[in-house]
Amino acid sequence: MADQEKNAVKNRILPILRVATPQIRVQLTATLQKVLHNDFPQNWSGFLPATIGLLSTQDVQSVFAGLQCLLAICRTYRFKIGDTRNDFEQIVEQTFPHLLNIGNSLVEETSLEAGEMLRTVLKAYKHAIYVSRSVVRKEQELIRSQFELPKHLRTHDSMSGWCTLFLRVVGKTPPETSMPEDLEDREMNHWWKCKKWSYVNLNRLFVR
Repeated sequence: MADQEKNAVKNRILPILRVATPQIRVQLTATLQKVLHNDFPQNWSGFLPATIGLLSTQDVQSVFAGLQCLLAICRTYRFKIGDTRNDFEQIVEQTFPHLLNIGNSLVEETSLEAGEMLRTVLKAYKHAIYVSRSVVRKEQELIRSQFELPKHLRTHDSMSGWCTLFLRVVGKTPPETSMPEDLEDREMNHWWKCKKWSYVNLNRLFVR
């Protein structure tokens, strides 16, 4: 694909993501992930400012699109090493205060839409703290995985704020929208997934 065609896709994907139905959103986020893997940040310098802009609005659809964008960024950096990690450190510092504020505003809501947005917040944190670096010693055929926290998330205020959010989610009384009669449907509900990811994040932090 020519650069002109790539730029046309980049210019359109975020406005479409903002208004997409859930079914279309799944396809768009998969496409976005592939573009980011190949072009971000060097060949898509405007993506991060656009994401921060979406997260900073008062429009629910825009904020949700921003959450999807930030989650895609976190997934992109999950297995990157070396100097690229410094880029991610700066991204976390710029975006995760917004993310925490959004999470705190969502936890008191009860709608399925709010649950889906909060689930995205918690998954973004999960991917940000789960960064694998594999060191292979060929002579011993040993693979060692090392896990690190971005510097911003190691600060006292950030750690306290995020752990408080996780505990609030865990202790939240399940809203009526999360209590269908079918137990399998209940397990897949966004609000129960929020509790799951909160437990996962707390466990990872405790193990560290």
